[in-house]
Parts: sequence; C-alpha cells; structure tokens
Amino acid sequence: MVDLALQTALLILANYLLVLYLTDTSVLGPFNIFEQIRSWAGVEKIVLNNINGDPAEEVYKSNGAFWAELLSCHRCFSIWSAAILVLLALLLGFVSLSWSLIIVVPAVAGGAVFLLE
Repeated sequence: MVDLALQTALLILANYLLVLYLTDTSVLGPFNIFEQIRSWAGVEKIVLNNINGDPAEEVYKSNGAFWAELLSCHRCFSIWSAAILVLLALLLGFVSLSWSLIIVVPAVAGGAVFLLE
C-alpha cells in the first residue's frame, strides 16, 4: 500500500484537475462538456459587445443558485470536491480509515487552491 504522503499528493492532483475543469471558464472540455455542466448549474455566459456591435468579450455570471455559486469560486468548490474525493478513495480502498483522514481533507483542498493561485 502506498504511504499517506503519496496518497495525499495524488489526491491533491486529482482535486486540482477537478476544480480547474469545473470552475475555470476558459476550459471548455471535449464537446464543451464543462461549459455545459457550468450552464446546467446556473453559471451564465454573457457576451459583451463593443461600440460597433461586434462581440468583444465573454463574461460569466452566477445566477445566485447554490451550484452556480459553488462552481464560480474555486476555493469553495475545492473543499467540497476534496471531501468527495477522499470519501471515494476511502470506498475504493486507495486510503485506509484512520484519524489522519481528518487532516487529509483540508490538505487536499488547500493543495488544490495553492496550485490554482
């Protein structure tokens, strides 16, 4: 079995990718799947036009729903996704149940936020 430091590092990388793909609006994904997930959650794309009426830039805005607010903030989403990833890793047998899991969840969330900043 892999030691706890390597398990935590792998969970940090998995959480980083999950948070990056679901909260970063510049990442569209194959077949625009991540943009579709964000729009399903309520993150709306607004196209701003310049003075000539041509599209100038795209701005993303949350509609105020819980999922939209969660996917608009990478810090908020990293905590939830870290808890889900650690629980999934526990269920799959990647990590063992111990008291150190109390520290692993904030470490995975913090590591992802550190990589995103």
